[in-house]
Amino acid sequence: MTPLAFIEKETRAGPRTLKPRWDTGYAVFAMKRGRFITCDDRPSHGRNRRLRRFAMVMLTIVFGASATGFVRPSVNRTPAPPRDGGFVVLYDPASVTVFVAHARRLAMIYLDTAVITSRGGLDDSAPASLVQMLARHHVPIELTVSNLVSSNAARDRRILVQLLNHKPLQAALTGALVSASTPFAGINLDFEGVPRRERGRLTAFVGRLEAALHRRHKLLSIDVPALTRQKAASSAFSYRALGRKVDAILVMAYDYSYPGSRPGPIAPLWWVRDVLAYARATVPAAKIRLGLPFYGYDWVGRRASGLTLAQVRQVAASHRVRIRWDGRAHVPYFHYGPRRARHTVYFTNQKSIAQELQAARQAGVLGVFYWFVGSGTASVFAPVASYQP
Repeated sequence: MTPLAFIEKETRAGPRTLKPRWDTGYAVFAMKRGRFITCDDRPSHGRNRRLRRFAMVMLTIVFGASATGFVRPSVNRTPAPPRDGGFVVLYDPASVTVFVAHARRLAMIYLDTAVITSRGGLDDSAPASLVQMLARHHVPIELTVSNLVSSNAARDRRILVQLLNHKPLQAALTGALVSASTPFAGINLDFEGVPRRERGRLTAFVGRLEAALHRRHKLLSIDVPALTRQKAASSAFSYRALGRKVDAILVMAYDYSYPGSRPGPIAPLWWVRDVLAYARATVPAAKIRLGLPFYGYDWVGRRASGLTLAQVRQVAASHRVRIRWDGRAHVPYFHYGPRRARHTVYFTNQKSIAQELQAARQAGVLGVFYWFVGSGTASVFAPVASYQP
């Protein structure tokens, strides 16, 4: 995602007036070739000479006072543009509602509603009326297209592999994506579970799609798993190769612990730093977006269910638990329930998110995003909305 362009209007001064200028209440003076002149630049005699002398005295007082702190010059600061984005989903009604309430604080949203089909087409569940309503808020929208068609991960993976290995299907999918991008700023690819052997074909497909979208002046971003230097070789996602082709790399720096693993931190800070270090070594900083998890997992054994941060708060309050802090991972967690069915909940909060933002800032990352809009709370949203590299 390229940074949004902001246009500043510059007022055109009169033919004899140069910046900076001050209005003393008696005459307007401007700087020209190192000396002060009146706007009409009359010869310096009589009344004009007295005005010049008065201006020099006044300017000396103003600049001397401002240097000592007695007078603070008035500066109109343009608010920094937002650097955060988020995924909007339809299965949680709060997602669209929260977006509408906070649209002005977002640089980009990713509308997670489309999936690929085995024939190289798209199924998009977003009604046209919703897309039009979101567009009225003047926030760029990328349509997220996923291969997560069903609850069967193996089947979803097979569909994507079939497409990547069949040129006519690739061409059909490329055409469908370009057509679907028409009402949007671009396309966001969320291809997950891609086997390592498909690395070359995935990169080539992304390159062809990027060329087709850019001809239409559309953006292309891609979601990538969080990789470290030690894990990069085993992944189908080449940060370096993909970074040359897309406008933004969305690093999903979460699910370090996940449903099926032992209970643990979702985004331990030491791991996030390692992921950022590898991303910065392989992708231009302007193209990196760090993913932040606005959710938690509630484990019993290795079985886990996802919770929004509001649900995490409700569970903690209903069981009257004490929130603990994992000092190594720098994340909060708590336990509840009987010993034979012990629940362990790991999640993120304002403190852990602030530390991730600091790591992103230190790495020089241009922007961040979160999963998903509506799953967070006001306390974690505030520092994200004000993020600046």
